[in-house]
Amino acid sequence: MKNKISVIIPAYFEEKSTINTVNDLLNISKNIELLIVYKWEKYNYISEQLNKMCLDIKLIEVNGKSTRSIFMNIWAKQSTWDILLFLHNDTILPINYFEVLSILDLSKYNYGWFYKQFYPNNFFLALNSTLTNIRLRLFWSLLWDNSIFISSKLFKKIWWFADLSLMEDVEISKKLKKYWKIFIIKNKTITSSKKFQKNWTIKTIIFMIYLRFLYLLWVDTKLLKEKYSKY
Repeated sequence: MKNKISVIIPAYFEEKSTINTVNDLLNISKNIELLIVYKWEKYNYISEQLNKMCLDIKLIEVNGKSTRSIFMNIWAKQSTWDILLFLHNDTILPINYFEVLSILDLSKYNYGWFYKQFYPNNFFLALNSTLTNIRLRLFWSLLWDNSIFISSKLFKKIWWFADLSLMEDVEISKKLKKYWKIFIIKNKTITSSKKFQKNWTIKTIIFMIYLRFLYLLWVDTKLLKEKYSKY
C-alpha cells in the first residue's frame, strides 16, 4: 500500500509564489492532500486563484501573531495521512518526489529531507548549497529550504514544532536525531535565492551564519526574528 502524502505550505508571505508552487506540485501528482495555512488578509487572493484552478484545497486561517511553527503544527496535528511534507512557498520539489515518498518504507525510514540548489544561482550560492547539503548529512540539522518530511506517527510522537519565532527547524532536529531513521533524497529542490540576490550573496550567507551563532548562544528567537525581518 502506498503512503499518502500531506503537503503543508505556509502562505503568509508572497501569495503569488504559493499559487505557482501549487501548480508545480499538482503537475507532478494530484494524489496528495494539500493544505495551505494563511493569514486572514491573504485569503481573498488565494481562494480566488484556487477557485479559478477548480481545486479543492484545504485552507486554514491563523492569527496574524502566530509563529511559523504554529502554522506548521495546525494541520499536522489533525492529519491522518502517512507523511507530512513541509514546503516553503518559494521552493519547487524534484519531479520524482511523489514517487519516492509514496513507496518509502516507514518502518525503516521515518523522516528526512531533500538536497537543494538555488535559483537564480551563482558560484557562491552553489558553494553554499553544496556545503549545506554536506553539513546536513553529517550533523542532521534540518533546514526549511531542504523541504523536511516526517512520518505523521513520528511527528506526533515528538510533540510538534517548538513555538519559536525562528530556528524551529533546527530545534526539531535535536528531537529527531534520537530516532536515527533518516532518508535523504539526493534529487534537489529548487529554492528562491531572492533574499541573497537582494542583499548580496556573501553578505547574506555571513548574516545567516551569524544568526545561527546567536541561536547557539541561547539568544531569544524573537530577537533573531527581528534581526532577520529587518535584514
